[in-house]
Amino acid sequence: MQLSTRNDLPLLHRLFSIKGRMARLPYAILGIIYAIISSVLVRIFNILHLLPINITSTSPPLTHTELAICIFWSCWTFLGFLIYLFSTIRRLHDLNMNGWWVLGIPLLEGAYILATLLIGGSYHGIHYSASFFVVLALVPGSQGNNKYGSAPGSSTLKNSL
Repeated sequence: MQLSTRNDLPLLHRLFSIKGRMARLPYAILGIIYAIISSVLVRIFNILHLLPINITSTSPPLTHTELAICIFWSCWTFLGFLIYLFSTIRRLHDLNMNGWWVLGIPLLEGAYILATLLIGGSYHGIHYSASFFVVLALVPGSQGNNKYGSAPGSSTLKNSL
C-alpha cells in the first residue's frame, strides 16, 4: 500500500482533506492566521457599528447591511470550522491517532458548560478547544511513516500544509 503525503494536490484541496498528516508549524500558523483575521474583522465591524450585538424578538428588523454582515460572518465561521476540523484530524494523524478523537473537543466543552451551569456558575469562553489547539501545536508528531502516511516535510510551509 502506497502512503501519500498529499503534497501533489493544490493547497486548497489539502486544506479540506482528512487524509495524510499535518506538522505542528502549519497547524499553529493556520489557527493563528484565522484568529488574527477574525479579530480584525470583528474590530472593523465594531468600529463601523455593523455588528448587531443583541438580537431579541423585540429588536428592530436588521438592515440589509447588518443582514449581509451576519451572513458573511456565518460563512466565515463555518469555513474556519471546516479548516480547523480537517487540519485537526490531520494533526491527530501526525500523532498516529485516529481522527475521530476530534469529537472529544466538543464533548469536553459541552460537559464543562453543563457542569458549570448545573452548579450555578457562568460560562466564560472556550477553554478546552483552545487548550486542545495549544497542545496539538506543541506536541511533536510521530517520527517517520505511520499508518496515516509519511512524515510531513519540514522543507517548506506550503508542502507541509
